[in-house]
Amino acid sequence: MRKVKIFFRTVILSLIFFSCDPPSYYDYYIINQCNEEITVCFKALRSYSKFNADTCIVLLPHEKELIYRAESFNRVEDRYIELFFKEITIQKRDKKSKVDYIDKNLWIFEAISRHYANSYLTVNPEDFEDD
Repeated sequence: MRKVKIFFRTVILSLIFFSCDPPSYYDYYIINQCNEEITVCFKALRSYSKFNADTCIVLLPHEKELIYRAESFNRVEDRYIELFFKEITIQKRDKKSKVDYIDKNLWIFEAISRHYANSYLTVNPEDFEDD
């Protein structure tokens, strides 16, 4: 009876430790379609990237830059940006964009595999025009 209990405990523990799915990764890119450099500042919920959770980077005109890599333990899906970002602000010279870049509809989602996806945000000159 004791051997049976040990066997079942071993099987249950094995299932718990070895049946987990690998993590999924989401890479977030900013594409600068402006004719001048922009400054992208964001506050991420966690820091899984080469940048800190609160980061500002400068993108040259027509440059694409990986700004953040998020990790999740669910299968890749088109998820809401606010799961990974608290705030994203973009500035050109001293003009700050009024666009809400946390809006998921502004991002283009591309699933590469079950555990890897890219999302792209394009920043246009119109983002800095007054209403």
